[in-house]
Amino acid sequence: MQARKIHWNNVSIYDLAVQKKGRTKQTTKTSGKAPAVAPTENNDLIQDFNFPVSCSKIQITGDKQFVIGTGMYKPQIRYFDLYNMTMKHYQITDYETIDFRLVSDDWSKIVTLYRDRYIDFHVKTQCLHRLRIPREGRCLDLIKPTASLYAGSSANSIYKMNLDRGQFDTEIVLDGDGVNCLAHATHLPLLVAAVDDGTVACVDTRLNQVVATKEVGQDVLRRGVTANHGIIGCSSVTVREGRNEIAVGTSEGQVLVYDLRASKNGPLAMADHRRDLPIHTVRYRTNGDLTSVVSSDKTQVRVWKLENDLKVHAAIIPADTTINSFEIFPDSGLIFTPMDREDMGVYYIPDLGPVPEWCPALEATLEEMDKAADKDQSYDGMTFVTAKDLTNLGLKDVLTEDMLKPTMGGFYVETRLYKGALAAINPLTDDMLAQRQSEKRVKGLRDRILVRETKEVQVQKKKHETEEDVEARRSRMAELLAGFSSDSEDDEQMPVKRKAVEREEKSEEEYSEEDDE
Repeated sequence: MQARKIHWNNVSIYDLAVQKKGRTKQTTKTSGKAPAVAPTENNDLIQDFNFPVSCSKIQITGDKQFVIGTGMYKPQIRYFDLYNMTMKHYQITDYETIDFRLVSDDWSKIVTLYRDRYIDFHVKTQCLHRLRIPREGRCLDLIKPTASLYAGSSANSIYKMNLDRGQFDTEIVLDGDGVNCLAHATHLPLLVAAVDDGTVACVDTRLNQVVATKEVGQDVLRRGVTANHGIIGCSSVTVREGRNEIAVGTSEGQVLVYDLRASKNGPLAMADHRRDLPIHTVRYRTNGDLTSVVSSDKTQVRVWKLENDLKVHAAIIPADTTINSFEIFPDSGLIFTPMDREDMGVYYIPDLGPVPEWCPALEATLEEMDKAADKDQSYDGMTFVTAKDLTNLGLKDVLTEDMLKPTMGGFYVETRLYKGALAAINPLTDDMLAQRQSEKRVKGLRDRILVRETKEVQVQKKKHETEEDVEARRSRMAELLAGFSSDSEDDEQMPVKRKAVEREEKSEEEYSEEDDE
């Protein structure tokens, strides 16, 4: 298994998601088993833990044996078997899934909220029943002890369905429009709703009426935060298990913690993502004495330490992708993050909890990574020196045993101290080294220059005669003229000789013109 260790604020974060070199090719059937995959170099924590395009929501079954996710494209639901560490099967749906809830403790029964106002009930990947709500739905919540299903709408209504009787119950009417998130308390008959108008409505599930309201948007404005997009609305909410506390995420990137028993007081704590992006998911996590609030927008997941106030403890910031939600594995530090990419994110933060029992190999892998990291980083930023070097640099009597790491043949000392001592002895050392490197570079460039042999230029010799050649030609011409004047000349030879003289005179004129030029 491949993993990557990240340090953020002195907190170790392990990225367990690995990009695949090969992809699974789906069949065109509506449902079926996981298709065969060609052998690749996949070493993921869960094999085929991906979607063709993106994943929007993810949940973990009550028996902690399966992870169920919804994504695109085609719209589908995928079931992952944790103890076999692979995908069990998948199911193509008719519409894009907005939200879903698990009806049973295993993977066999789920209820999904689709676009176009449909709600489907699935039993072992088959649609058992379909109904439609009056307004476009945004979120779901299921209270199992009472078999009540709640659907938040884009209007000011929460639709309640009694799954025991199989019919709609009394509709819950709120003061503001747009219910973005629903959550319930396990120890109280209480349902909380995050509304677009900046309020959190607390509903008594026995009366189906709003019994209290938290003015979250106004509390944020009182703390000096400016509303960049009009009204500061509530985008997400969760209830702390066994406690009368809720954590709320706003549309401007703030996270607030409230005590439900305090009706008029403000929030107990507040933190800001400082991205001006809506908080789409918020969760509580308790590990021993450490109580954390985990929140996420589309760019990062932040872990806040809950004490007197919310202090940032760690952050997960993936590159070049969008985070759609996240889910923390129960009683563990493992976080699943559906994203707008094929591979889903898997992160492990030891401060949030131990390794899940279904992946014991992960603990051994992390120990090997820590040992390798300590071995690689133990001498980072240090320079090897001998005992003679320490004496020459004047560090032998200055440095203590804590500043030196003994090794074979010498010691390791911090590079900062070594350079400081070297500069104190010879301040020009760095300049001399830079000059030497520059000269070496110039010499290398000169050696690469090719010297080409130059060839002699060929010229026409007749057009570049010397003075001796001119005198010789004139002497030959004078002898020829002297022969013309002798008495022994034959009359038959006169035309031929005359032509020779004319030719010599003509060539003499041409050469004289060239000399003048």
